[in-house]
Amino acid sequence: MEGLTLQRAWQRSDHAQSMDAVAFWLRHGALPSNEAWRRTSELVALARQSNTADNEAAAIGISTAIVADCPPLGVPMYYLRMFIAPRHRHPEVARELLAESVRILAPRSRLHASDAPCGVWLEMQNPKIDRAIRDLVWRVREFDFVYIGCSPEGLASRVCYFPRARLPHPDERR
Repeated sequence: MEGLTLQRAWQRSDHAQSMDAVAFWLRHGALPSNEAWRRTSELVALARQSNTADNEAAAIGISTAIVADCPPLGVPMYYLRMFIAPRHRHPEVARELLAESVRILAPRSRLHASDAPCGVWLEMQNPKIDRAIRDLVWRVREFDFVYIGCSPEGLASRVCYFPRARLPHPDERR
């Protein structure tokens, strides 16, 4: 998509990014103010679209992540959430933001700690996407998201394992 840029935000304390994220969420009614401010510590990436009129790159999508145990698997994963502005909900924007988010979160070396996240976990909250993607393995750029079942709320869950992730030793499993 022309004019689309992705900005890394993971583990950075960038006040301007935080302000942009909160303003974006509030403008679109995605989150209440207190939750928007809390989520700024979870920012992974911002998708921006260039505006040729004033050369400003406005936020059109945001991803956030937290470490959480993925219930069906019993292992820690990055639980990734994405919100894309309604008028920018194109497959290309979603794919680019998702792939960049995984690149950002993926460890650079072998995972050793048993509590290290071993991948990225998504719950498909948009019914249009859930109806459109019927493959058990969903390829997004260089990443494979594998269907692992539905949440208690009926949301399709998918995970993308990091290349060097390993199962914890049986004595360390929960």
